[in-house]
Amino acid sequence: MISKRKISFGSLFGEVTIKRNYYKDRETGEYIHLLDRYLEFEELGEFSPMVEEAAIQLAIDGPSYRKAAKAFDTFLGYNDIMS
Repeated sequence: MISKRKISFGSLFGEVTIKRNYYKDRETGEYIHLLDRYLEFEELGEFSPMVEEAAIQLAIDGPSYRKAAKAFDTFLGYNDIMS
């Protein structure tokens, strides 16, 4: 383990901050967060993968992109998820 690092992201339950261990693979020299791989946060943005997936699905299935963004703002308080 090299260090512990914090990450914050929006989830269905609000803002979440976690500390995760940062490792260096002795064989490849690659630096990784094992927790990110386990949780499938490989390219974690501002929101959890579940929130991002829900936003995409709502935009696809919903009547419009604007209404999907408004729904996320109303129900979850994420007014910039689709910007």
